[in-house]
Amino acid sequence: MFKLKIRLKHYRIILNKKGENMAEDVLEKTEKEVKRAEKWVAAEFAYMKKVKADLDAFKKEIGTPEARKDVRKAKRDFTWVGRGEYRAGRFEENVIKSLDELKDMVPEEFKAKIEGIENDTKIATANLAKHSSRFAGELRNKLNKLEAGEKALEAIEDLQSKGKAKPAAVEAQKKKVQDRADDVISHVDDMLKWMTALEVDLKNAEQFEAQIKAWLRS
Repeated sequence: MFKLKIRLKHYRIILNKKGENMAEDVLEKTEKEVKRAEKWVAAEFAYMKKVKADLDAFKKEIGTPEARKDVRKAKRDFTWVGRGEYRAGRFEENVIKSLDELKDMVPEEFKAKIEGIENDTKIATANLAKHSSRFAGELRNKLNKLEAGEKALEAIEDLQSKGKAKPAAVEAQKKKVQDRADDVISHVDDMLKWMTALEVDLKNAEQFEAQIKAWLRS
């Protein structure tokens, strides 16, 4: 009987050790996925900030030769934003999958925290994907309209200088261009908002991973 108890205790130690090793492997996988997602979000955020800066500059320079240059720069910077909808969904899937695996291997007190991080990440990526889809489909067209509107404004201003157009016509066209710019900037701001939210969620996941790592090594 004594030998049997020793043998069972030995097996328990082996099983616990094996479980810890598995948990550490899953934790390492989760850390990699979170870091990859953080790197992608940071890059997308940087590109989107450039687009926002281009549009802000455009608004200040409406009616000047620099305005159309700003639009062309925004169009060029936009090409670097990438397939936001696809990537947001892909990273969400990978991160959530890793967190789910980890959730099955940790004590109850950790599971609620993991579920909270998962829910926040899903909300942020869903909103980012929604805006990315609309953004990719509409922004280039809106930027083209901005450029055309600015060109039309310059033409009307030229006619006014020759006495062939009234000041009201210039102001009406300028207002139209400003409204179009505001619409695009509003959507870019939404994108930046959800990118920031996703960055925060991923940072929370990274900090929580450190807590789990400390628990595994305690």
